Amino acid sequence: VLSLPYSGLAWGLAALAHRNPGWWAAWKLTGAALLPGALVMTAGIGLYGCGWLDLLRVFLVFILHLLVGWAYLVGAVFFLPRTGPAAGPASPGADPGAANPFNPNPDPEPPVPGKGENPFAAGRG
Repeated sequence: VLSLPYSGLAWGLAALAHRNPGWWAAWKLTGAALLPGALVMTAGIGLYGCGWLDLLRVFLVFILHLLVGWAYLVGAVFFLPRTGPAAGPASPGADPGAANPFNPNPDPEPPVPGKGENPFAAGRG
């Protein structure tokens, strides 16, 4: 239920970051992003029930659980796929390793004919 108002925030933040999750994906994203904060609050209530936290510290845990949820929400938006020209090569035949500056061997050796990708097939034949 709480994901519904937050999904508008996530959708707007994603639009500013040139990402387009759609409403359903934004709703799922906010539901997942708010779970760590809920776990923090659950732990705080449990510690209060055990007598290890007083009421002031439970209030601080409440503030912390809001901050954790917001941090995960903002961080999760940047893991959505990009839209527009910054999305990268769109053609299915494009070589994704060609634009990688960390690829030490841009032209890998062609596979040896007759040998498959199965490492257990090397002993046969």
